Amino acid sequence: MVSLQNIKDRIGTALFNFSKQNTVGKFLENKVQLLSEKISKAFENLNSNRVSLKNRVIGMK
Repeated sequence: MVSLQNIKDRIGTALFNFSKQNTVGKFLENKVQLLSEKISKAFENLNSNRVSLKNRVIGMK
């Protein structure tokens, strides 16, 4: 027989696990977003440096 307290405990555990997963999910989502921004910035810098180097080489000719 399932008691009312048992049902309350199960619901409480389920809510706790959901909130924990939700928090971890948001944390990971934020980390992925930050990494994505850093990668984009790195490619922008790389392209900028490539153009700058190309212009220097053209200027030397």
